[in-house]
Amino acid sequence: MEPEKRKEIELELSKLTILQLRDIARQSGIDISGSIRKKEIIDKLLASDISPENIVKMMAPGKFSHEERKPVEQAKTPAEPEKIEKWTAEPAKKAEPVTEQKIMEVREYIRHVLTSKPSFFQIDSELEAAVAKYLSGDFYGAVRDIRKARESASDLYSHFRIYTNALGIETSEKVLEEAMRRGKMQPEDKKALMEAALVGFVDGTPAVREETLDKLESEALSSFDRIIGDIGKDIEVRQNRAIELQGIGANVLEAINLLKEADKLKLMLQLDAVKQLLGRVDELMKQAEKNRVEELRFSIPRVRASIEDAKIIGIDVGEPEKDLEKASYHFERGELKACVESLSKAGAVIDQTVTQRLANDVALKQGILDKAKAMIQQIAAPMAEVHSYGIDASEGFHYMSNMQIALNRQDAVSAMKFAKRAEELSNKYSAELKELKDKAVHVNDSKCWKCGQDMLYNYTNGIMRCSNCGASMKRQ
Repeated sequence: MEPEKRKEIELELSKLTILQLRDIARQSGIDISGSIRKKEIIDKLLASDISPENIVKMMAPGKFSHEERKPVEQAKTPAEPEKIEKWTAEPAKKAEPVTEQKIMEVREYIRHVLTSKPSFFQIDSELEAAVAKYLSGDFYGAVRDIRKARESASDLYSHFRIYTNALGIETSEKVLEEAMRRGKMQPEDKKALMEAALVGFVDGTPAVREETLDKLESEALSSFDRIIGDIGKDIEVRQNRAIELQGIGANVLEAINLLKEADKLKLMLQLDAVKQLLGRVDELMKQAEKNRVEELRFSIPRVRASIEDAKIIGIDVGEPEKDLEKASYHFERGELKACVESLSKAGAVIDQTVTQRLANDVALKQGILDKAKAMIQQIAAPMAEVHSYGIDASEGFHYMSNMQIALNRQDAVSAMKFAKRAEELSNKYSAELKELKDKAVHVNDSKCWKCGQDMLYNYTNGIMRCSNCGASMKRQ
């Protein structure tokens, strides 16, 4: 193709819309896959084997699957067939109705655009190369590379705008469809917004494209807010509550994870699932607070016992006693955060002073370690029995494990603290076991699968156990 002819046809092709250019490529059998910008499609048309005359013929009015532009004026000289008609010079003054065919083709184009996500990796590489040459003194090479990078950035920015506009239209429509389904938007309003954005995407000026897309996306965001209603506030309230409970030492990790999941589901408009999760979160936080209250209820006498032990070895416990009184006062008033602060302060002072005292008295330290060892030996058997009856004694075993670690480190203060807590839990489990045994029911006409004795009992926690050999199993 002659340069002048190519330039003239390129100028006229640039006046067509994306859809019209795609029509020409489709009719001519030209592969434009991977091309989403107008310039890319025009370059492929001009680089093909199709003749200029055929391009001109396919640009004529009525040759497209949807008519968007009319000739402004007919060619004045019919004897000049090579002259391209100027029917694309300006848009028709009266807007043509938007056809279903056109909307379908725009959607097809959007799907095509979304298969080609832009990447800035190439520009980063070209820019790094230019900077490297500049720093090494290769200024000529730096100028050459920076111009190349700038050109790549210009092309990529165009690709970026097309891609993000297409993605904005697609995602906004999903939100509007959900709003319409939930009665938060009228179908005709959704249709008008979508048609304006779709047509503007392929035919509009840059200003029109941005205006129609902005209206669509703004309405999508507003619709989303209307859909979720108070759900967002409900999640935020529970997040704040979880932080408060963490502040008093409550275990709310599971509740926090569920809140994160609820926040994700909210963005996906799965509101029924969100409500179910929030119900579960409420249960977990209520139980976490209850558990923490019970822990504090037992912690106060433990710190008091530590203070009494400190008195026996001649330590001044005036300040810790005051803090313990404050902790008890706040606990009774339900001021858990203040209770924890005062209790922690009292415990820390006692631990520090006792540790210092034991460092100077080896015999006293050894005596405490021996007492902790005796306690762990005393509760080992009851803990094992409790476990064999299916009672959850994991917390007790946790403290026994920590106590053993403290003994191995010769940490007398920690060993005694863990020993006392393990002993408390062992007593609690033993009470639960007694109640379980009192309600046990003998299993008639059935013998133990291990020892063969007629000594099987059903327990209220769902365990069947042989009182002769101790074999147990979960009932079906």
